Amino acid sequence: MANPQRENGHIDIASEIANKLREFRIPGVNWQILWCILRQTWGYKIPGTNNKKKFDAIALSQFAQWTGLEKSIIVRSLSKMVLHKIIIKKDKKYGFNKNYDEWLYWKGHSIDKKVNGIDKKVNASVGKKTNKSLTKRSIGVAIDKKVNGIDKKVNESLTKRSPSIDNTIDNSSIDIKQAEVKTSATSSFFTKVKNYYIEQFEKNFHTKPAISFGKDGAVVNRKRGLFATDKEWQLMVRWFLNSTKAEKCGNTLSVCFSTDTINRFKIQKAQEEAEFSPPPKPSALSPADQKIQDEFYKLPLAEQERRKKENAEKLAEIMRGAFK
Repeated sequence: MANPQRENGHIDIASEIANKLREFRIPGVNWQILWCILRQTWGYKIPGTNNKKKFDAIALSQFAQWTGLEKSIIVRSLSKMVLHKIIIKKDKKYGFNKNYDEWLYWKGHSIDKKVNGIDKKVNASVGKKTNKSLTKRSIGVAIDKKVNGIDKKVNESLTKRSPSIDNTIDNSSIDIKQAEVKTSATSSFFTKVKNYYIEQFEKNFHTKPAISFGKDGAVVNRKRGLFATDKEWQLMVRWFLNSTKAEKCGNTLSVCFSTDTINRFKIQKAQEEAEFSPPPKPSALSPADQKIQDEFYKLPLAEQERRKKENAEKLAEIMRGAFK
């Protein structure tokens, strides 16, 4: 029979935080991950002191050993917990965020809000356009109508058909073919991106990333036109996986192809190009001089500076001899 005792080790959690945790829904395996972090931080006393740890470097293998979960699931859970600000990742260490005002609700979680002084249950996942979307019913919805005293199911879309049914069918088949071509193109782009992202992710973190074909696929396909070549988005993927943004916001494919990430990548790329671009070359040079100058600019920067200094000293010596 289990008989745990407080003197054998305990975790001190403020009642205020306990109250918040009992009303805050953390779905799935995320609870297990959270308790692993709490046990290794607030539940770990620093030897020689009365202080507990705030952060701890916990390896994926340790999470897997304690929870029995696969590493890919653990990586996905850690990313979500960091994204929802339940835990904090700092210098490859994890800690619990006790400032519950920063916690972000999961999609679909019901929370209490006050509207005009009246308490109402509202759903965090419901958008502002809910009421509008309810008023705009599909034309193809079947409704009951009385026709000559007989109940029949009729479709409202029949009233808006073209006089020529053949033309309607032909146009519909063309639209379907165009949609199939477009879907095929976007799917192949997402497949390329997904495979490359998985390859680079495994190199960096030695585990497979969690890919959502619905959410990630939609985000990636929307950003397809922002890249002139495959090389450009491949550079961005490598840059993102090594950036601090990936650590703070979660290294998911959706975050990688977000508008903010793309803008940051392009700004940094432009800055680097401006910083390391060679100085403008003078015009109207002879082919021989042009060749010498091209070879000069191919030299390392340190060698270029050394030669410039050497030439300047020679010129100064010539000038001093001319004025003697």
